[in-house]
Amino acid sequence: MNPPMKDWEKAWLACAVDGEGSIIMQMDQSGVVARLLIYNTKKEFCDFAKTIVGDGIVYSESSPRGNRAISHMFVIRRYATLRRVLEEIRPFVVIKQQQVGLMLEFLSAHRFHAHRTADEDMRESALMNRCKSLNMKGRQLLPENDCHG
Repeated sequence: MNPPMKDWEKAWLACAVDGEGSIIMQMDQSGVVARLLIYNTKKEFCDFAKTIVGDGIVYSESSPRGNRAISHMFVIRRYATLRRVLEEIRPFVVIKQQQVGLMLEFLSAHRFHAHRTADEDMRESALMNRCKSLNMKGRQLLPENDCHG
């Protein structure tokens, strides 16, 4: 069991999630799965996130396309770790607050067994679709006049 994160670690990780991360739910052969991802071109950044969390995996892209830099990705797959981390960083998250809430709702209701009900599957699918929709909003371009403060 990992000790609770210090406040500065929570804030750093929340900033990393807001700026460089993805909170995703997607379908695979077993149903909806949840992941927290943090991307960066510096492996040390992803390694530091893993050190703070005390769990997860860092992957490195072996052959970037075009003239892109090599990209690295820190991934949390373990649901107990996802829940702990999201609960700890939630007060510090600014941009992805709704995705954190949806993921925590998913994690609190998710059951790992073959005897899941159709209602449970539909509820998880709805949460996944809401999270996907929020994630896509970040990719839309704002009209030029919306950028002026």
